[in-house]
Amino acid sequence: MLGKLIYLVISVFAGFILSFFWLTFRSTKKRGDHAPYWTISICLLLTTIGPFIFVEALTKVFGKDMEAAIKRAYMEGPIDGKLQYYKIRWYTGSSASALAVGEERANWGGTDRPIMSINLEKKNGKWDFSSYKLLYSNSKNKDSLVMPPYQ
Repeated sequence: MLGKLIYLVISVFAGFILSFFWLTFRSTKKRGDHAPYWTISICLLLTTIGPFIFVEALTKVFGKDMEAAIKRAYMEGPIDGKLQYYKIRWYTGSSASALAVGEERANWGGTDRPIMSINLEKKNGKWDFSSYKLLYSNSKNKDSLVMPPYQ
């Protein structure tokens, strides 16, 4: 919850900064044409939803090629439950970073949604994981910020 709140505050602040520069440096011929509300709204949407759209697009385009390596890293990692989903956070031609979100039973009877960061490398045309790190887990006392906040 705290991660989502921090993400929202940062993205809204970035949206206002972006809209300030967009409105300040636009053409003077159009300065009085319309109120700035549309520009501010577009900038707020772009900075708040944009990272999610970027991650979803990367996952849709490159996710199937990396799925086997992500599942191997998840099985080797410290999470006991099953893999719910994964998202590709960034991609270059030969390396990538993914988030793997799992589900495991908590000690008190509920469910925990641990998140693991996985670094991937392309070797000989195949994707393989190079490292992984547990970012968030109630049962293992890990609490890092995950950007964008998936859970």
